[in-house]
Amino acid sequence: EVAHIRRERMDPSRVSPDTELIYWSIPGLDEVNGPQITRASEIGSHKFCVQNDAILYSLLNPRIPRFALADGGTNVVCSTEFAVLEPTQEIDIDYLGVFVSSSQFQYLIGALANGTTKSRERVKASDLESIQFLLPPLEEQKRIVDVVSSIDAYIDALQQQSDRAREARDA
Repeated sequence: EVAHIRRERMDPSRVSPDTELIYWSIPGLDEVNGPQITRASEIGSHKFCVQNDAILYSLLNPRIPRFALADGGTNVVCSTEFAVLEPTQEIDIDYLGVFVSSSQFQYLIGALANGTTKSRERVKASDLESIQFLLPPLEEQKRIVDVVSSIDAYIDALQQQSDRAREARDA
């Protein structure tokens, strides 16, 4: 009710080989924490289209939480190992991002995972649609996002201060 899972695919071999695509992949998310600009000719399989702003959530190995807020567009694609969660008007996209990053969501995802070993676990996109949670009004969602963002900024500042102190100590 609060997010649609987009499943529209595109075949990169059907566009000009020189077309530059904004490509979200799991390795890219792990390495650079974002998308990579990739020519269509370098992509070997179908990808999901990310036409609107969405939360991309990795369905592969859910014990390693991987998600990102992706700006949608005509040349934005992602691996089919992601669920493309487009929020409805009832939920703020940043709040949806806060929710998918929560330990509560990670616990629910862990319970939905199936696989022969921990390294081969997967969650079905359709299972994400079964997750239920309380949804505050939009204004409250925005206040929660502001609080969480300020706490995250404080944590980042403390981490930078700790890194500088460690470097000074080592010097």
